[in-house]
Amino acid sequence: MTTTLAVANVSTSRVNLTPMSTVTPTTPSASLTTDLSKGTSYVASTSTATNSTTSSSGTTKLTKNHSISPGAAAGIGVGSAVAGALIAALILWFMMRKARKGRMVPSEDRGYPPLLLDKLGGTTVEPSLQQPLSDQNIRDEFSTVCTVINNHVQSFYHTAPPSMKVENANQAALEVLGQEPPLIASNLVTLLSGQETRLPAIRFCIAWIVVSRIGPDCEPNLTFLPPEIARCLGSMSASKIDQQNDMALLSKWRAISAALLQKTYGKQQTLSGSDSRYRNIEKALQALDKVLHPYADQSRGDDKRFKNLEEILKRGARTGFLLFSQPSVWRFDWDRPGDIKAGTMTVFPALTKVGDDYGQTISTPRVLFNGEAAQGGVGAT
Repeated sequence: MTTTLAVANVSTSRVNLTPMSTVTPTTPSASLTTDLSKGTSYVASTSTATNSTTSSSGTTKLTKNHSISPGAAAGIGVGSAVAGALIAALILWFMMRKARKGRMVPSEDRGYPPLLLDKLGGTTVEPSLQQPLSDQNIRDEFSTVCTVINNHVQSFYHTAPPSMKVENANQAALEVLGQEPPLIASNLVTLLSGQETRLPAIRFCIAWIVVSRIGPDCEPNLTFLPPEIARCLGSMSASKIDQQNDMALLSKWRAISAALLQKTYGKQQTLSGSDSRYRNIEKALQALDKVLHPYADQSRGDDKRFKNLEEILKRGARTGFLLFSQPSVWRFDWDRPGDIKAGTMTVFPALTKVGDDYGQTISTPRVLFNGEAAQGGVGAT
């Protein structure tokens, strides 16, 4: 790059113009210097000598030019565009979220409440859950357990004096009853020894084994529910659960857990030795048979009786898992005031619904099954 300088020779009387000469700077930096680190351009300015003689090379000064370079301007433009796009996307996301919430409506009476998380892994959660069974279906399932127990007792036990000596009867009865039973061991032994009270007492023994082991408070080493579920329920004891908030979460947890475990523990699955519940069922079966065997009718076949009793316990386990899978909350009532008359005993408990499909407490509990009481071996509802 070259810089052309005009040289004037000035006098007091006249101005003599000398021809313009071309001066080539010795280095490029004499005309243009750029400070890349600070983004500032320096432009060479020329000065003209006004004395009688002027140097042909002239004098050069550097001054700052505060204008923005094209690269910086392009960067600012791109950054502004990106920021604007992000803000627009954020506003659009909030509007879509608000619109989706506005479209959500409460579930039907038999349905589940909507999850706060609409989707899980790209799959809508609610349709993946089984819809709750009707109260009538629950009642039918529970009453069926009561019926098969009654049929078993009528078919395989007698009211005659026992054909063998009953050894350690109190200890055997205590093992069956476990903790907090509605009947103490010595009273159970007395009822079993009486001809008129024996069959009701046997019905009570089997029903107590089943119902007490499908409840949420049963210990993992006794429960007929999957032991892993019982351990989780044990860590979520009633004393740690807030009735207003946590019960709804517990209800949803049961429904989701049951859906995930349906292929392993569902009603359609065969309860075999590989099932984690099988060990507890076998232990209960052995303890129960210690109490019942002296009163078995040997003419009907003891092996057949034992196998039928095992099937009853397995059916009870499946019923327990069914109740666990429902979002509602249940209570087993062995002694409902005013329902049990003098001289009778409860042989199967009432089933009472105390929580709705959202896990919230019902102001007036609903009795789905009244239970059964018996006197002298005759069933009475």
